[in-house]
Amino acid sequence: MYNLWLIQTGKFRNIQKDDITGLDSLISWNYMGSAEFEFGALPESLHRIVAQYKQYEFVEIKGIKNKNNDTLRLYCKIEDKASAILAAKHLSKNDYGYKEFCGLHSYLTRNGNNEFVTGNFWWDIENDFFIVFGDDKQNMTEIALNKLKEKWLKEN
Repeated sequence: MYNLWLIQTGKFRNIQKDDITGLDSLISWNYMGSAEFEFGALPESLHRIVAQYKQYEFVEIKGIKNKNNDTLRLYCKIEDKASAILAAKHLSKNDYGYKEFCGLHSYLTRNGNNEFVTGNFWWDIENDFFIVFGDDKQNMTEIALNKLKEKWLKEN
């Protein structure tokens, strides 16, 4: 399994699919409170993900569902799928033990009713994978990544 340490959290914005231009238009990022999340760590991870987009896919983990009965969707590198699944399961059982509070366990067990649970998007910025719930959030994330891919291909 991956070494889990830097888990960025965020919340999906209320946005129409036609208005999605990338992850920043789709996700409102939570302030994580540590320098490790600053200084380009997120863009570096995102660049690695988008640059290798053909090697990534969404994986549904049927045993983990939120209060709306939406299944956990893990966006990870195909070759790392087994480790990423173990990592997602670990994150779903433990909010602590990372650089900052993760909140996935509380999101699942407290149905989002916790003053510290402010997100529904999780991003391991060292191991380059995302966690979302449900078809709609998966679809919106795919749109955002495709928009970024198109933009970056034009620029390079």
